[in-house]
Amino acid sequence: MVLLDYLFASQMVIEWCEAHPLPNDDASLADLLMPARLSMDGADVFGVRPAYHRDNVVRAGLPSHVWNHVPVLQLAMSVRPMVDALADEGQWLGILDDTVFDVVVRGLWVTVQYDLTMAETGHARFDEFLEVLVDFSERVRRDFVATCPDVRRHSMYGEWFQQTST
Repeated sequence: MVLLDYLFASQMVIEWCEAHPLPNDDASLADLLMPARLSMDGADVFGVRPAYHRDNVVRAGLPSHVWNHVPVLQLAMSVRPMVDALADEGQWLGILDDTVFDVVVRGLWVTVQYDLTMAETGHARFDEFLEVLVDFSERVRRDFVATCPDVRRHSMYGEWFQQTST
């Protein structure tokens, strides 16, 4: 089973939009960090390692040690390039907020590692992982547009926000 969830920080997005009138080309929109969780067959890929979670989870305001701050917009906008790379090469090595996000397909299965936390490696069926990624990407798009409709006019990301599907 694959679970990819996040806690949308609407106030953070509203404040960003107020501070950066659109249209603009300020790339920092994609750097906004929000609590996110990726669980694959019981492995918490974004999770904070047990040695760190007692103090850091509470201090960081995360719901639990299986959550971490992730640039959810970067991840959502990476879904299409990731799918294309996985279809062509069987691997996608992305950088999310200066952290390696490594996805490898072997047959019907996918392996995922997020190197920020060196937490657990996730394994799941590729078709299930892909479906969850696409749903996540659509949710992120809807949340951002509903909170700040002007993001559709962002000079770098507006085209992505205007799409009707990933």
